[in-house]
Amino acid sequence: MISRRFLRLATTACVLFDNSSKASESKKAKQVQELLDLVEVVSKNNKKPFMVDLSHETMENEVVIEDKKKIIKAMKGHYTKQEMSNCKEEAENSLQHQLSQRINKVETKLIETESLLEHKLTEEKNARLEAEKRAKKLQEESSEEIKNLKEKLKKAEKKLDEKGGSCIIL
Repeated sequence: MISRRFLRLATTACVLFDNSSKASESKKAKQVQELLDLVEVVSKNNKKPFMVDLSHETMENEVVIEDKKKIIKAMKGHYTKQEMSNCKEEAENSLQHQLSQRINKVETKLIETESLLEHKLTEEKNARLEAEKRAKKLQEESSEEIKNLKEKLKKAEKKLDEKGGSCIIL
């Protein structure tokens, strides 16, 4: 499941869901869709397709669920309550399994995205540190050059004073 470390990194982007067994299937499905929508937003920010495979899979699963609902409706009057109950339970278990698989895929994608973002952040920090080192080195070189030029100027002024002359430029 999602680690505390991940939650700390997601300071302002944390969403909680009611995944209790008492929650209705429609509520669970709505929450899954909300999560998928949020993940899609993350993918757009990263400029990479993220949910294409899950969206396609979701559409296929919805078709299968609709087919099972039709079968259950068609069973009314032809089968016993126990047979219908078994079929309904099988459909619910299938849906729960599909939701579980989707959640696992989303978590995997989130972990991959987190890893990618951490890698990019590390690269950017390293690049910034290198730029700061180069700037510091250039500043030190410039300071040294300025110091050398000031010393040369003082020596030149001292020589000029010793000769008792004056500089036409000055």
